[in-house]
Amino acid sequence: MGSPIPTVMAHPRARRLFLPLSLVLLLIAFGTAGYVVLEGWPLADALFMTIITLSTVGYGEVHPLDGSGRAFTSLLILGGVGTLAYGLTTVTRSIVEGEMSGRVLRQQLQRRIRDLHAHVIVCGYGRVGAAVAAQLRHESIPLIVVEQDQERFNDCLRDRFLAVLGDATQDEVLQEAGIDRARGLAIALDDDAKNVFITLTGRALNGALYIVSRAGRPESEAKLLHAGANRVVSPYAISGRRMAALITRPNVVDIVETALQRDGIEYGLEEFTLIERSPFVGQTLAELDLRAATGATVLAVIDAGGQITASPAANYRLQAGDSIVAIGTEAELRRLEQLAGGA
Repeated sequence: MGSPIPTVMAHPRARRLFLPLSLVLLLIAFGTAGYVVLEGWPLADALFMTIITLSTVGYGEVHPLDGSGRAFTSLLILGGVGTLAYGLTTVTRSIVEGEMSGRVLRQQLQRRIRDLHAHVIVCGYGRVGAAVAAQLRHESIPLIVVEQDQERFNDCLRDRFLAVLGDATQDEVLQEAGIDRARGLAIALDDDAKNVFITLTGRALNGALYIVSRAGRPESEAKLLHAGANRVVSPYAISGRRMAALITRPNVVDIVETALQRDGIEYGLEEFTLIERSPFVGQTLAELDLRAATGATVLAVIDAGGQITASPAANYRLQAGDSIVAIGTEAELRRLEQLAGGA
């Protein structure tokens, strides 16, 4: 994924402001106590005199001062001027440094986003969007998150993701995320109307984009597909099917999920799409004998029209645009990818 995403570190500046603020409070407490002890004033009068003395507003003495009181007031004024000057300088410097750090951060993010190609844009950094981004990172796929909420945007940066702050329904925001150079668009907002609009916008800006959108309601699926989504996912429907499958076929679910996750597992599932120059194009599976050549097993072939052929026969002839779904170890799958010649 490249070098870590820079983040603005706010905590050191907060610690820097703590010292001058503490000094001011201590000075107020010291002055109040001094007038109470030296002059015998009530607490409210002593506090008021301390504040107007430190602020140098010049209202005059609350009560007449004797020699010790005037000496104490002079000392308080000198201490107050120095402390307030130090505090003002610290606050000003923190503000300036914060603005400069924010500007540098934005420039770094914009530069890294401009350098990305064939990346995935994830719209929304809620629970679903965060899970999508984490999985893409796990598979070393470059991505950019588009998030409108400032707090979630900050969470995204803290999680070391490239991100754009803005409304994904706006053309300029998606363009800032490099949609013209992107390979995919994952729309994970919990608002179906916005998801439809983003799908329309993404398809208009990049006709070759592969779009996967979330749908909260079943009736939204047809609208999203009509708007240009390649696939529509309903988290609630998937959860329901998975729970039912775990009850009826728990071992099958475990095997499939293990193969898909591939977290330290020796085998997994992979998909390879054949391009025009692939040496596989025009040959049958029997002629290729991929099991002997790579060790991987072909489970299915999906043609360019989306037709799935499970357990394809040995005489199945591969064409450009076909997708091979295979299972095997990571080394076997990588060997299959290399033999496919740029697949």
